[in-house]
Amino acid sequence: SWVDIGKYKITNSDGEVEILILERNKGSGDFRLKNEFGNIEIVMDAVSILELVRNISDHVRDEIEDDINTIFDFFDDDDSETEED
Repeated sequence: SWVDIGKYKITNSDGEVEILILERNKGSGDFRLKNEFGNIEIVMDAVSILELVRNISDHVRDEIEDDINTIFDFFDDDDSETEED
């Protein structure tokens, strides 16, 4: 039987909100991630979900760090132009 272990509010850039539900099957130990409407459902074993979460976290962190570095580079370029004048 599936038991809810977490609910996550997901908001896109247009402000649309959806709830993702994480469940665990107490019999098999599998995890299931589904949306609140029930039309999306992904079932994974424990190792697969750990790898998924770790990889998503790493990729998102890398992307955000790249964005931040781009912003800092922009300001660093502005400062160097001002210093040369």
